[in-house]
Amino acid sequence: MVETEENGVIVPHWFPIVENICGLPSGYTCLEYIQSTGTQYIDTGLKGNLNTKVEIDMQIPEYTSSHVGYFMGTRTNQNEDAFLIGSSDASLSQNGKYFAQFDSVVASGTAPTFDLNRHVLSLSSSGFYVDNQLYISYSNPQSFTTQENIPLFARYSAGTLAKGAFRVFSFKMYNNSTLVRNLIPAKNSSGVIGMYDTVNDVFYTNAGTGTFTAGPEI
Repeated sequence: MVETEENGVIVPHWFPIVENICGLPSGYTCLEYIQSTGTQYIDTGLKGNLNTKVEIDMQIPEYTSSHVGYFMGTRTNQNEDAFLIGSSDASLSQNGKYFAQFDSVVASGTAPTFDLNRHVLSLSSSGFYVDNQLYISYSNPQSFTTQENIPLFARYSAGTLAKGAFRVFSFKMYNNSTLVRNLIPAKNSSGVIGMYDTVNDVFYTNAGTGTFTAGPEI
């Protein structure tokens, strides 16, 4: 936990504070977050496997049954070669809960109910965590590789893509302990909104339709 002073009040934060200097090259402007409307998504270019770990710094801005809760990931079938985070009832309802699958194994544990606060979600073979607290664990996952690249702001299921609507402040992917994607919300000099990968110096833009909503400039 870290604390910041906001309008004279000390406020605890259970998520990483993004520094004002985010180290993007000339021509790119850092954004606090980007927000999807339910038609945009990012193709990370990487498939998930037994050694993959992701961390999403995210927020649901409002409850709405018209927006589904698909945050990221892919699965071959309902519970096969899965690496995904979403909602237990598909919608971003006030009573919805986080839902996570890893490989084809049976999960144990219960994820927390949605709220409108900012949280860090983490998924790997060690389990599904919210703000560093373990909620779901996976017994003896085996070697696997997802069928599709892992999308952010969406999920594949049996080849069908469905998208979600929420905010992302940062997104990280690891292979074992090696950071392979570090996506920072940004816009380029032409005003295109996306996420800049500081590991590979690649600007990932919307692979869907419409336009991401830009958060405040940093």
